[in-house]
Amino acid sequence: MFYCWEKGNLAVNTAHGPFKMDIHTHNAIEISLVVRGKVVSSVNDKSITLKSGEMLILDAASCRHKTTINDPGGAVKCLEIIPDDDVRALFGNILSGEQSYYIVPNNSLINEVFSHITSMFFDKDSDSSVIGGLIFLVDLINRYKNNNIVAHIKSFVIDNYYHIYSIDDVAAEFNFSRPHIQRIFKQETGVPLGSYIKSVKMNNACYLLQNTKIPISEIYRSVGMKSNPAFFYLFRTLYRMTPKEYRDSH
Repeated sequence: MFYCWEKGNLAVNTAHGPFKMDIHTHNAIEISLVVRGKVVSSVNDKSITLKSGEMLILDAASCRHKTTINDPGGAVKCLEIIPDDDVRALFGNILSGEQSYYIVPNNSLINEVFSHITSMFFDKDSDSSVIGGLIFLVDLINRYKNNNIVAHIKSFVIDNYYHIYSIDDVAAEFNFSRPHIQRIFKQETGVPLGSYIKSVKMNNACYLLQNTKIPISEIYRSVGMKSNPAFFYLFRTLYRMTPKEYRDSH
């Protein structure tokens, strides 16, 4: 079963299993919340299984997509927004990168706000409230996404510091531009990404100086520095002593 209500540039759809939609594209930003059960979405020929409480946001103009609900108890609710330039800018961070879609794991606050927005849709003269709620929802998702991305960035740097030579190496891993990844990291941590990378490299250099007999002249390679002079300069800047002085004192 499928139901659709439209109002201006907005529409609310609900679908209950069993249900199958043909693959299509159309000019809209879609936010779909799985209300219960499981839903299978196909996005650009990639199959994505969503469970109750999970949300899919996509640019329906650039994603060939369809929805299938095989579970008789499954249900999904979708909010569609026909985008102008302001709406596309609003969703710019969420839908950044090449995929043009984003999956939000089950988050009670995000889901509650979404449900409130779709309820307000049916109230008379509620357009401004819906837009205000949508802005708040996008802000929550951006914060969630940025926090999640920063955690992955930190893990990537910790696991791969020895062959990271610039911020560009990290940006390429996440399909971000250099300015974008720097802005996200600084906004969420208060620390520049370049400074974080350097601190991870130097923390590992300290470990090697204390716990191994690797020649000091070779440690720069082990921590992914471009040259020995660059390593010495950074180490002395951070610790107010040379690597040899550090090894001798520990």
